[in-house]
Amino acid sequence: MPDRSHELSLRELALRRLRRRHRDGTKVSLLTAARRQLTIARNVRSGWSGTIVHEQDGGLVRQSVEALCAGQGLTSGAEFGSVWTVQVLQGSLHLLLDSGRALLGYPGDLLVPAGEPARMVAESDCVMLVTFGDVAAPLVVTPVRAAAEGTT
Repeated sequence: MPDRSHELSLRELALRRLRRRHRDGTKVSLLTAARRQLTIARNVRSGWSGTIVHEQDGGLVRQSVEALCAGQGLTSGAEFGSVWTVQVLQGSLHLLLDSGRALLGYPGDLLVPAGEPARMVAESDCVMLVTFGDVAAPLVVTPVRAAAEGTT
């Protein structure tokens, strides 16, 4: 069996390309990324797709474009770090905070959960720019079905 210890995971390769691409300053089209992620989300069973579009300070600050089909949701946890925000780019979503508060976001809205864990549930097909910082662990986002939670 060949030694493959030198090979990198697809995620590591993507992050290296991202770092190389943004090292000298570039432009990222959020609209193009949004269209691409929404197309993927509509064609996968989970109804979710996301990609990191910017990483800074060795991964301490990241921005990702996340797409959710209507009725689908994501949970956040410690992997989002102590600071995170959600800017709605397209569609609408509910941000359900663990404290029981709920925020409804539409295109152009910036939702700031103040580092509190939350669930994001798409009211309609939506795309958001999620910014998170102070990440100590790799990003792990768990798709959940809103219907199973009793939220629509």
